[in-house]
Amino acid sequence: MRGTMEVRMLQNHEIQWAVQLAQDIYNQCIRPTVNNEEEVEKFFRYVNLENFQNEISQGRLTLWGAFDRGWMCGVSALQGNGHPSLLYVRPEYQQYGVDRELSKYMKRYAARVLGIGEVRYPTKKVSNKVVLAITAAVLIFTTALFAGATIHHIAADGLITDEMYRERVKEAEGLSY
Repeated sequence: MRGTMEVRMLQNHEIQWAVQLAQDIYNQCIRPTVNNEEEVEKFFRYVNLENFQNEISQGRLTLWGAFDRGWMCGVSALQGNGHPSLLYVRPEYQQYGVDRELSKYMKRYAARVLGIGEVRYPTKKVSNKVVLAITAAVLIFTTALFAGATIHHIAADGLITDEMYRERVKEAEGLSY
């Protein structure tokens, strides 16, 4: 950590700082990649002072802040059903494990207060390289299929042609095609 970091549940007067932090990080790091104005509007309808205060007063949201020498460097939010709905860390603090600390506090709270054994995050990041590789493989296979290329199957002894596959199935089942 940069200094002495403290993670704690936010007090009422700190909610406005959390909202500002999340909005600043969203505008700086995420908004430039969002091409859908409806998604941007959704974010700002959710992450605003009035909504957060209402959700907290209704017991549907709990907020934590990570502080470095009194300065908020990260924020997280957990819904009353145990669903994490917010986790933002200032870019200059991302290498210090602030996200892990905030997640740890949310998990403990979910277990001890909400009685939920495990906080489940809705998505898992997949690298762009993996997505591109899978997309390319599907595209190549589909193109080859429509072009009449030989289809290969994966067998215990390596790749085999479609014709060899049919012969093996025929032998195994005693059927003819």
